[in-house]
Formats: sequence, C-alpha cells, structure tokens
Amino acid sequence: MRIWCKGMARNRLNKENPDSPFAALDHSDYSYTPEYLGAKGIVNIHPQALALHMSYSVRDGICVKLKRNRPYRVLFDYVDGAYYTNDDSDRGYAHLVEQLSALKEQTKGRHYETVYQNLEEIMFEFVADFCNR
Repeated sequence: MRIWCKGMARNRLNKENPDSPFAALDHSDYSYTPEYLGAKGIVNIHPQALALHMSYSVRDGICVKLKRNRPYRVLFDYVDGAYYTNDDSDRGYAHLVEQLSALKEQTKGRHYETVYQNLEEIMFEFVADFCNR
C-alpha cells in the first residue's frame, strides 16, 4: 500500500498543463503541479537565466517570485498583496502589482483553476515584455 501511495504522489508532480501559455515557450522549461485547492507552476527561461515561480491556492492566495539565476538575485516577490522589488531598472513592476492586486480582489467566488489560469496569463504577458526589453 505504501509503494502505491508513493507512486500516486509521484504521478501528481510536474504534470503538463497544455492550456498554459508557458507550455509553448521556446528555450524554457515549464512544470505544473496541482495542489490542494490550487496549483503551482515553475518556468525556467534559459536565454535570460530567469526563473519564475507562481502559485495560487485558496489558503495561501497568490504568490509570485521572479529571480535571476546568473548572478542569483530575487528581482520581484509578491505574496498575496505584499511585494518586494529588487531590480534597478523599471520593468513595469508597478503595473504588475496592480494586475495581481486586481486578480486578488476577484478571487472570491471563483474556481481556483480559473484564478490560476488568469495568473499565468498575467505573468506570461509580463515575462514576454520583460524578455523583450
């Protein structure tokens, strides 16, 4: 029984989410993990050496972390309304915070998968603009 449970847990990890805009992104790795009443996604963009961690759950709310891998630096961190920016250049973080805060206000009464898909769309637009600057 224990082996079967470990196999089931391993099956839940790193599933592909074909509806995600990150799934078709070139030169990147994307992983999607469903969680209890939520989801988590990790995107590694190789040419820019960026890592994006995003999640939404009913309990924890919206969490986003954007970091640069070479040299290591957390550029942006957002946790359910509170945020931290550690980037010298203006890359549109104020607009991103406005979008994430608006999404946070709209979460009540909406299904968690819909909220996570909206989060992915917002972050995809931001990362596409971030990489083109």
